[in-house]
Amino acid sequence: MAADAESTRAELAADLSAEKKAAEATAAAKTAAAKAASAAKKKALAAKKKLARAKAKLAKAKRRASSAKIRAAKKTVKKRTVSYKKAQAKATSAATAVQVASANDSAAVKARAKAQRAVDRNATRISSYAAKTATLTESIAALAADIDGYEADIASLAEQLAAISEK
Repeated sequence: MAADAESTRAELAADLSAEKKAAEATAAAKTAAAKAASAAKKKALAAKKKLARAKAKLAKAKRRASSAKIRAAKKTVKKRTVSYKKAQAKATSAATAVQVASANDSAAVKARAKAQRAVDRNATRISSYAAKTATLTESIAALAADIDGYEADIASLAEQLAAISEK
């Protein structure tokens, strides 16, 4: 029984170790996703500023009524709008990745806590069984001693009976 308890304890410890490694990997993924989201957000902000500058340039060209400059400014605004939208989409997807990583991280934390509770519960159960086994072993040893005492008493009574019957 002790060997079973040790093997069970070892299995539970291995499961817990695997859970911890998974949680560490999830936390690392969450950190990486957060960094990527931050970088994407900065790029989107930079693209937004470039777009604003291009729009200002277009407005200035319109005020001065220079058709060549207006065409060039419109082209730039169009380019900047596309790059801004792409950057914004990347930032949004990166933010979604952070949310997913956070959800995975919290799920890993819950799974790790559940595994730890199982280990604790089983360890308590195993130690309880070991204590009960020790108590039962002591009781059996006491009963065996009592039986030996009774056998000795019976043998002495049998001798006394034999001695009485001989007289």
